[in-house]
Amino acid sequence: MKHTFKIQHLYLYIPDLNYDDFQGAQQFLTKIAHELKLIIKQYDLTLKTIYIANSTKAISLLFLKRLLSLLAPIVKNINQYSFETSVNTINDNMLKLLQTFSVNRLVWKVTTFQQEPINATIHNSIKMGFTNFSLDLNYNIPNQTKQQLLYDLQQCIFLQAPHISFDNADEYVNLQFKK
Repeated sequence: MKHTFKIQHLYLYIPDLNYDDFQGAQQFLTKIAHELKLIIKQYDLTLKTIYIANSTKAISLLFLKRLLSLLAPIVKNINQYSFETSVNTINDNMLKLLQTFSVNRLVWKVTTFQQEPINATIHNSIKMGFTNFSLDLNYNIPNQTKQQLLYDLQQCIFLQAPHISFDNADEYVNLQFKK
């Protein structure tokens, strides 16, 4: 029996899989396929957004292709299809694959440009057409100076980032704020 309300947003978190953990990756994909079948059967899927959150570990091109293939049947008339990544866990082949499957927004987990200078991957993604992106940075990093923080902002301006997120790197402060 289908429920009368519509599911409009899907958030999918890829767990910390080791790059060579084929069994773990297969189990994850099998569970996702099963969950999607249940959701499609029970609910009206009129998705507006999909957000795939990726851990800081690299995933294989094959895993990404299989995951995007599972999601392909539900990507119809979608407004925003986001993929979260870092410059250390993605390459040009993966960017091309994301484009093939209609991903139209990248969320770059940068932390700071002090540790990760503007990377060729970000520039390549912009050249490839990924002009809808977010740069997720941190402030209050131990020993971070005001000049370093301003440098990070300058890099965001240089990249013409449509969206910038700043998060406090101090977990204690974050916890207090959330309370």
